[in-house]
Amino acid sequence: MKSLIYLAPGFVDFEISILTYCLSHCNSDIITIASATDKEGVTSVGGLRVMPHAVVGDVQAEEYDLLVIPGGNYVFDVKEDEEILGLIRNMHQQNKKLAAICGGPLLLEKAGILTDKRYTTSVDDIKLQEAFTDQDVTVDGNIITAKGGAYVEFAVEVTKQLNLFIDEADELETIQYFKNLTK
Repeated sequence: MKSLIYLAPGFVDFEISILTYCLSHCNSDIITIASATDKEGVTSVGGLRVMPHAVVGDVQAEEYDLLVIPGGNYVFDVKEDEEILGLIRNMHQQNKKLAAICGGPLLLEKAGILTDKRYTTSVDDIKLQEAFTDQDVTVDGNIITAKGGAYVEFAVEVTKQLNLFIDEADELETIQYFKNLTK
């Protein structure tokens, strides 16, 4: 399995850290991507500097199973960027999984793929659409969206949708571990 993680300056690192852990633990190849202007490195909102593996325009959607779009105010800067919007459309047309959290669903909306899809987000600009749910995590077909504060639930749901848990006990153990719950 191969996963793409889209990065841009100011992405919210903690919203995807548990998901990247789960993907890595399940032996998914994780490829970070950024725009050509950010190919020398991207700094997260938490100050984490990441060197992307590839540039958005150089990846082929058919080679990947998942595209993850983290939240962050950066989405307002890239919401008209045709490279990332085109990749989102290509992944969607090929029925690949798209997972977006917090502000990330804004890019799905700008790519035109939220039409008639149920979704959730932390961005007020797109909460007014009819299909908006006020749930922490929403799944509609190949699209998984979450509010920013639901990053554990987001990680678990994406992992579940990719059928990467061994069984229900494995899923429950993951939730308990990251939520620091006891039985």
